[in-house]
Amino acid sequence: MASCALNPIKTDRADGRFMYTDVFLKHHYKTFRPKLEYKPGMTPEQYEAWREKVKEKLLEILRFPAPEDLPPQPAPVMLWEEARDGYKIQKWEAFPEPYAVIPFLVLIPDGVDALHPAPTVLCSPGTWHSKEALCDEPDVFCERELTFPEHNHMAKHYVKEGYIAVACDHLSYGELKPTDCVSPSDSIAVQMASVGRNLMGMTAFYQTCILNWIKEQAIVDKSNIFISGHSLGKYVCTFLGLLNDCVKGIVYNSPIYDTRVRLYAGPTSYLWNNCRNHLIPDCEYWFTLADLLCAYAPKQLLITEGGETLDLEKIKDAYKTVGKPDAFEYHYHVIFSDPENRPYDNKPIPECLNNEEYDVYTNVDGNAHYFKENLAIPWVNKLCGKE
Repeated sequence: MASCALNPIKTDRADGRFMYTDVFLKHHYKTFRPKLEYKPGMTPEQYEAWREKVKEKLLEILRFPAPEDLPPQPAPVMLWEEARDGYKIQKWEAFPEPYAVIPFLVLIPDGVDALHPAPTVLCSPGTWHSKEALCDEPDVFCERELTFPEHNHMAKHYVKEGYIAVACDHLSYGELKPTDCVSPSDSIAVQMASVGRNLMGMTAFYQTCILNWIKEQAIVDKSNIFISGHSLGKYVCTFLGLLNDCVKGIVYNSPIYDTRVRLYAGPTSYLWNNCRNHLIPDCEYWFTLADLLCAYAPKQLLITEGGETLDLEKIKDAYKTVGKPDAFEYHYHVIFSDPENRPYDNKPIPECLNNEEYDVYTNVDGNAHYFKENLAIPWVNKLCGKE
């Protein structure tokens, strides 16, 4: 049997083929181009046609329930309300499809009412974190200790600034945990895939239902609705922003990277091993997260943790194509803010790096991965005319 290596991907066969399945797949990831990837140089008309194709395909692979399979559901109901320092917190339940119940929290600043509506931010947490953690409230269920609590109380940061903040769980986390208390559950992800659904798609559908409820509330300033996602929450905020015209801006609190490239260049434990909640069947066949953010233009976008410069430049090109270059803002992690500290910008990323190597190549500081309220709050303030 021919010998193979993953770093770099190579074969000693004269025909250039790969005997080992894992090496073949890595090579496939490296050479494959997504069918709907963003290509710089489009005209505005070509961009708009491409964007519509991306939205249509995204909706298809997220596997939202078909309208004919979704009878009318009850409106969300409030379970309780309590006062906090400068705001009140409410617990609600939504009923997005038959037999499903989705709890969520709403933080409302003092003085906000139907005569004084406020901008609103739908908040989505990172892996292992719950909606309660976003609000600095005791967890209903918590498997791991909250990291960087002074930063990751995302919803509380927003409400203290005068915004209505709506906090949600990801499916399989927090109150939505599996009955075996293992969160997330690989078995649930596999079971969903076997019937044509996926965790991120279902989470996006359920939060779309909550977003539709937000739009109907008299206390909400309908012209200023934002989505804010940290880490795992980047998926939901991207999907909701792209598919819902009511969203004015996205706070994308995570590094941007080419999810296709990471399949061959990133650590072998990534992308779905022990974390299959990320798995969206067919996604990388059609586009990467960077491509989806290109399709989000011309709406407002903030990326707070930089990432691969090549992908940031690609997103910039999309915003330039639609004539809205100022609608996209990004910041690198502090240690990579100086270009001198980014020696691999716009250079090919090698295969099968370890965690530390991959972070350096993609301008990521894993020790500073938390919600950047110091960047997000001023950005949203500016868009709401609060400066």
